[in-house]
Amino acid sequence: MIKHKFVLYCATLITLCMCPLAQSNPKIVEDNNGSPSSEIPLEEIADFVQIFNKIKNNYVENLSDREIMERAFHGMATHLDPHSAFLNKEDYALLKENTSGKFGGVGIEIGSFEGKFIIIAPIDGSPAAEAGVLAGDVITKVDNSPVSGLSIEGLSRQIKGPPDSTVTLTIERKGKKGSIQLKVSRRIMDNDSVAIESFPLGIIYLRISQFQQTTGKELERKFNETIKGVSQKPRGIILDLRNNPGGVLNSAIEVSDAFLEKGAITFTKGRQLDSNQKFFASKKVIVKSAPLLVLINEGSASASEIVAGALQDNQRAVIVGRQSFGKGSIQTIHKMRDNTAFKLTTAFYYTPKGRSIQATGITPDILVENLSLKARKDRDPFGEIDLDRHITTKEKPGIRSTDLYFTKLATRDFELYQATKILMGILLAKRETSIAK
Repeated sequence: MIKHKFVLYCATLITLCMCPLAQSNPKIVEDNNGSPSSEIPLEEIADFVQIFNKIKNNYVENLSDREIMERAFHGMATHLDPHSAFLNKEDYALLKENTSGKFGGVGIEIGSFEGKFIIIAPIDGSPAAEAGVLAGDVITKVDNSPVSGLSIEGLSRQIKGPPDSTVTLTIERKGKKGSIQLKVSRRIMDNDSVAIESFPLGIIYLRISQFQQTTGKELERKFNETIKGVSQKPRGIILDLRNNPGGVLNSAIEVSDAFLEKGAITFTKGRQLDSNQKFFASKKVIVKSAPLLVLINEGSASASEIVAGALQDNQRAVIVGRQSFGKGSIQTIHKMRDNTAFKLTTAFYYTPKGRSIQATGITPDILVENLSLKARKDRDPFGEIDLDRHITTKEKPGIRSTDLYFTKLATRDFELYQATKILMGILLAKRETSIAK
């Protein structure tokens, strides 16, 4: 996998399953709302018109005026930054469906770097995840057609297709020789963005896969339902934002607000006055005193980083995992007259303490490497019972069900297992402090 720090600067993100990765609550406005900062550059516009006419009259193929203009719009956008873009009618229609939670496709987030298309993360429960696509995979072919030379939009059109059809992705994977071919289904997905599970010892596990318009309400509803079904109040909470590509800014604020009784959540800065906003927590929280641990990794981007940064700066949570992606910009969607749009980067967002996330990301308080644990089967553990002439009693060794639960968790998800151990340590320290008082 290409080193993360390079991808931070060069990744051009797109949601092939139409999930809102690059949009931090995209603001849709009508064109020509802004006031010009200087006089119209008439000479430059004249140059543009001259080139337009040359292409219209002399280019080897006959192009319509609209075709020429759209190519010009694409050129202007793609040379600004990785997230600005001209959206044709089809792209704009898809973007408006991005935040609904209902989308079609294979369910992957990709970025581009030096002509290579890197999978940032497969979406939870998506066909891509089910087919075995992993973060860091590099797409080289789609249905045996090479992808070199394509734009992100061109690759998207190749991968998308009718629901219930399939597409074959040829990928390269770090540590694997040769190429891997994965057959992935296309389907319409109506996914929940929040999953919740009650762990032993009073630990509540919350997984947010993406930030949709309904994520904040979904979190509150599912959390309350889970609390009603357990015998004790939550002693600790793990909020899992790994491989969460982001989404709606307002949802990130609602999720942060669910754990913060007071303080700033984030603020944004741009050239226009309406780009400068500050967001603060209300007093409405889903849980007050339970220790909170947030899991992040290199696939945590945008809205995920807002949440992690807000909880970290307000000292409400311990951040565990690896450096996040570093997508700290906000895009505004300027709607044009013919149902096309221009997506323009207009602001950066910052953590409550003024840290910019752009191209740097959130640094975890505790680093957890991307490791896996496999149960050893070559020999059984050796103990007193294995010694010759050992003494036995009528007592049988007991294994607690909680021990078995976390042992299985360690082999299934070692990072999450480590997070539970860290949270248990926090709970133990909290108990000892309480006893000392």
